[in-house]
Amino acid sequence: EKTVPYLPEDKPVYLMGVGTPENILEAVERGVDFFDCVYPARNGRHGHAYTNHGKMNLLNAKYELDDKPLDDTCGCPVCRTYSRAYIRHLLKAKEMLGLRLMVTQQKGAFVEDIDRDSEAYDKVFACFKMPKATDEEKAARSTAIQAATKFAALVPMQVARNAYELMTVIMDVARLGNRNAVTDACVAMMSARSAVLGALMNVRINLGSLKDKEFVSKLQSEADELEHLACAKEKELLDEINQELKV
Repeated sequence: EKTVPYLPEDKPVYLMGVGTPENILEAVERGVDFFDCVYPARNGRHGHAYTNHGKMNLLNAKYELDDKPLDDTCGCPVCRTYSRAYIRHLLKAKEMLGLRLMVTQQKGAFVEDIDRDSEAYDKVFACFKMPKATDEEKAARSTAIQAATKFAALVPMQVARNAYELMTVIMDVARLGNRNAVTDACVAMMSARSAVLGALMNVRINLGSLKDKEFVSKLQSEADELEHLACAKEKELLDEINQELKV
């Protein structure tokens, strides 16, 4: 938000080094057009997959005999063709095909997140353009707007959930990884917390215009709880590392 307003409007906006699903969606909303980052490929090479059901580590033993696709909601060639067990076998055997399949799936998953975000935005604005000359048209338009706005609230809610799951991974990396990289993990934790809060702001701005009070209450409660958990997890790690770094 600090730099994009000063860039030429008639030229594409490029952002380098940003690659998590939630960060990409935030950047798209700020006007960024395309990205360049090693994140999807690097995570894929280490057996980590982002799916619509959350992040998964295929190296875990529970996937050894799992014949389901990486993501049963994904239509990419990898998810249509290969099972979790087979890809895990390739990764454990250090076969290059396993790395290639993981990277391919990750790229597809990230693009789908962007597509869903764009779809939600387009749906809302398409509904506002519906005719409203008669009472029947007004009623149909109002119903459509409400349905599209619900979808527009659910998309960033899923992004917030994914970002929070990533915070758990960052916590493990900080505690178990190279001690010379703990400050990098802290920066990653702060970025993930910002991603959670940013996505939740997009949830709340859509909830404000919804008439389904039960839906609003349920999503608002989840958003409040997720915000509390994200801030607490960030504080837990920062306090822990700051104490460790004291001399």
